[in-house]
Amino acid sequence: MHLHLLIHGTQGHPRHLAEATRLFSARHPALHLVVPTSFTSSRTYDGIDWNAIRVVHELDNAILSLEKDGAARVTKLSVTGYSLGGLIARYAIGFALLLSIYRSAWHDFYHSSCWDTTLSAHFPHLILAWVDSSGTDWKELHLLDNWSDSGRPLLEAIAQPESVFYHSLLKFKNINTNSRVRINDVTVPYFSGAFEEIDPFANHRELDIIPEYIPDHEPLILRFSISKSSPSFTARLKSLQPLTFNGPFVEWGFPWNIILYLLLPFLIPMGVFYLAREYVLSSRPSRDRVRHLEQTEQTTPVPLPTAILDVDALPLNNSETTIMTSKQVAVGFATRMP
Repeated sequence: MHLHLLIHGTQGHPRHLAEATRLFSARHPALHLVVPTSFTSSRTYDGIDWNAIRVVHELDNAILSLEKDGAARVTKLSVTGYSLGGLIARYAIGFALLLSIYRSAWHDFYHSSCWDTTLSAHFPHLILAWVDSSGTDWKELHLLDNWSDSGRPLLEAIAQPESVFYHSLLKFKNINTNSRVRINDVTVPYFSGAFEEIDPFANHRELDIIPEYIPDHEPLILRFSISKSSPSFTARLKSLQPLTFNGPFVEWGFPWNIILYLLLPFLIPMGVFYLAREYVLSSRPSRDRVRHLEQTEQTTPVPLPTAILDVDALPLNNSETTIMTSKQVAVGFATRMP
C-alpha cells in the first residue's frame, strides 16, 4: 500500500487541503491519504519540532490501523508539505526514520516514493527582530531559537549532512520543491523555497526571462532561459505601460460605495487592532503550551548510540543507552558527528 502524507502550513487547517485531497484521490484511487489534524490554526505556532512529532504520531497510528491483523502492508511513503508544512515534513521524516529503527510498527523504513514541498522557507530570514516575542515557529524561521539546548537553531541542525533529517531525505526516489518566481519576494524567496544557493532571477529584468511552461499547466514553469539579446524597443515600451485594471471583485453601487469610503478611516484601524489582538491571543498561549510540553512530556526508553557511523545500520541493541524523550532523541541524532 502507498501512503501519502499531506501537511498544511501556518494558521492552516486540514480543510485547506481539501482540493489536493480530492485530486489525489481521483487520480490515484489506491493511494491512502493521511491529513494530520492534531495541529490547526494557532497550534501551528507551537514550533516545527513539536508539530512534526504530532504528525509522526498520527502517521504511526494510521499505519498501525492499516496493518492491523495483516489486512495490509504499507510499502511506500510519499509526503507533500505546503508552506510551513514543508519544514514540518523534513523534521517528521527524520523522526520517522528513528521510529523505523526502534519501533516495531516501523520495523523497516518504508520504501519512499516522493517528497514534495510548495512555498516552504527552507532557508531562514534574518530580519524582523520583533519575532522574538512571537510563536516558536517564527523564532525557528528567523534563527532565534536554541533547539532543545543543542546550541544550534533548528533550521541549521536539520540541514547538517550528518543529521538523521538529511539522511531521511535521501530515502526518497523523487524530491520536488516548488517555489514562486517573484523578484524581491520577501515572504518565501525563490532560493529558499527551491533549495538553491542563489536566486537566478535576482539580477534580471522580467523581460530577460524566457520561461518554458508545463504543458496544460501554465503558469507553472518547467525550466527557463535568460535572453542574451536586449529586448526590442516595442517590448520595453510595453513593459512601461501600467497594468490593466479589471475593476473590483465586488461593485458597490450608490449609496453603499459612499458609505464604504466614509467608514474606511474607522475600518482600517479596527483591522489593525484585530490583527494585533489575534497575534497576542495566539502567540502567548502557544508559548505556554510549548513550555508545558517540555516540562511534562513523559520519557520513554530509547537506545541512543554513542555515534552515527551508518544511519542505515544502527544497532537495535546497544549497551550504551540513555533514557530520553522523543524530542531529545532527535536532538542527539542530529548533533552527533561521525
